[in-house]
Amino acid sequence: VIGPDAIIFPNLRGNGLFDALHRDEMYAVHYRDHDGQDMSLWERMLEEKGPERAAHWLLTPTLPNRFLALAPAGQAETLAAAAERAVRDELCRIGDAVWPWIEREASAIQCSGVTNWKRRWDAQIKAFPQIAWAVQPWLDRDTALAEFAGLPASAPGQAENGGSVVTPYQRLQEALALAEQWLPDEDRDHRYYTDAAKTRLNNPGALWAAHYALADAKLAARRNTRDFPAWRDPVPGASVKDSLSGKEECIGDEAFWEHLGALPGKLFAPTHRYGGMNLIKRLWCRSDKVPYLRQKLGLQDAQFRAALRFETVQEIACQNAAGIAGKDADGDDAPHNPYVAILAMDGDEMGKWVSGEKTPAFLAQLSDAARRYLEPILAKHGKAGLRRLLTPSYHVQFSEALANFSTWLAAPVVEAFRGQLIYAGGDDVLAMLPADQAIACSEALRAVFRGEPPADPGRFPLSVSLPGCVNEAAGFPLLVPGPQTDVSIGLAIGHCRAPLQSLVREAQNAEKTAKSDYGRGALAVTLYKRSGETIQWGCKWDAPSQTPSENRRVALRLMRQVTAWSAGAAPLLSGRFPYALAALLAPYRLAEGRAAIPQDILQDIMLREFEHVVKQQGAGLSSDDKGILNKLAADWLKQTAGRPDDFIKLFLVETFMNRQRGES
Repeated sequence: VIGPDAIIFPNLRGNGLFDALHRDEMYAVHYRDHDGQDMSLWERMLEEKGPERAAHWLLTPTLPNRFLALAPAGQAETLAAAAERAVRDELCRIGDAVWPWIEREASAIQCSGVTNWKRRWDAQIKAFPQIAWAVQPWLDRDTALAEFAGLPASAPGQAENGGSVVTPYQRLQEALALAEQWLPDEDRDHRYYTDAAKTRLNNPGALWAAHYALADAKLAARRNTRDFPAWRDPVPGASVKDSLSGKEECIGDEAFWEHLGALPGKLFAPTHRYGGMNLIKRLWCRSDKVPYLRQKLGLQDAQFRAALRFETVQEIACQNAAGIAGKDADGDDAPHNPYVAILAMDGDEMGKWVSGEKTPAFLAQLSDAARRYLEPILAKHGKAGLRRLLTPSYHVQFSEALANFSTWLAAPVVEAFRGQLIYAGGDDVLAMLPADQAIACSEALRAVFRGEPPADPGRFPLSVSLPGCVNEAAGFPLLVPGPQTDVSIGLAIGHCRAPLQSLVREAQNAEKTAKSDYGRGALAVTLYKRSGETIQWGCKWDAPSQTPSENRRVALRLMRQVTAWSAGAAPLLSGRFPYALAALLAPYRLAEGRAAIPQDILQDIMLREFEHVVKQQGAGLSSDDKGILNKLAADWLKQTAGRPDDFIKLFLVETFMNRQRGES
């Protein structure tokens, strides 16, 4: 048996799900508080947080789907197999908790064949988890270095800017050389060496980077060569497929699904049919139907219901600034602006941060005295830029920073923009938001991830006290990944009646576009009009470093300014502005990526056309306001060189996301 400290990633300290599942093992100790009341440590933890915060803490979905652990020699494979078994067994227990509800509903309308439904149910649950693991034994120094050197990631390469890349293997060799060769002999402490000549460190932990890289490579190889068992439906005969996955056969017959579609609360769409896993997802967290999750976390029903929000997509759309237009045919609130956004966020180059390629500069981590001593030694060997060695403590600290963001910070940011957090695990976030709040929320999530003050700090229950630290509900400053890291975010904007699963998939594709087409540290938006038209647009969060600092975030500043001047009953900038600009620029065929005239001339023409449209459509703007808008547009135009259609798409995306008149 090993404890939670053996888990390097994810960081389990303060994780509500972990603590709740282990409350009887780790927090059952009783004591008397200052009022003489007898309580367990677990009860005290919940009391300190308060009922509402405690429930939110326990129900925030923050556990990622992978972990890294240190295990005793000879026990790793046994523990890995036990972990896999535990995942499969727990899913079966969840399935067993949900099944009685299905059986009751089937019995209510006297369905036949329920025994076969159960066979299919069990088979689908058993087949669902796809689990891979790898074990890396701790090797002697020479073997570890030799195997590390043989990995593809250790081969010399070039950086994106054309310079050479110092691989994690080279970083390890440089760190060893500093301790074993470059330090003056008289300054080496013999207690830290294995030989009298003090040329070999007595620190197996220095090889952590090598062993992590080898374990990571083994896991990647296992995942790439994993087996795919054939799916055999235990119930022969044709059957309708799951409406969401399109893969599994649905559970139940047509009469059963017609019955579910007619149940109060619109839990099931009348036209949908689900297999086992999507039925579990729909039911297991609804305590009035399946109390399993609530009981597992030890929450009262009222706490559970208050903390676990179940807003429909249409209810999220009603949170747009345009508000509610009235009632629809079903008697539900109908939004003026019927569009929502799915947000998918992912940290940039997290693999490089974790592998050691992006560890901080070594000298910057030291005291002044140590830096003054080591600086000339490193400079003498041409290694003034030596990076910190990858160690378990570095991994633990980075894991803590990621866990702090997902556990304490992602949810309050999303909720401040009237959105709903779907998942937050480390650097990954999935959320649903009103369309007109999506870009502002994206900016705020990035700022908090980097430990920077958000643009409108007054709307959040958090503050940034120190660079890289955020104060929030934890009650103390939280370490976050910091300003040297960055994220890419994809947004999919669609109608509230569009298939939600499709929007999730397109948001994830947009996030990949932000990384691949815009070079990471970027935002990408895919907008789906109900008419069938699609608009794709993106921008870097910050312009290239040579751009003056006041112009670094010009794209989103320009968008905010257009939004502000286009709002209200008497807008200063006409709602026709983006369409008039698009019509004027259409003859230049910007989307084709090849202009018939030189780029500088094209940009001059585009800017003149922009100024003309501002003059025509911005009658309410003062001359100073027009000057501000024209200057922002000129700066944005420079940043779209090579992608000139992004210039106009900024305005088209802005006006559609903030629509209040029901255009399609």
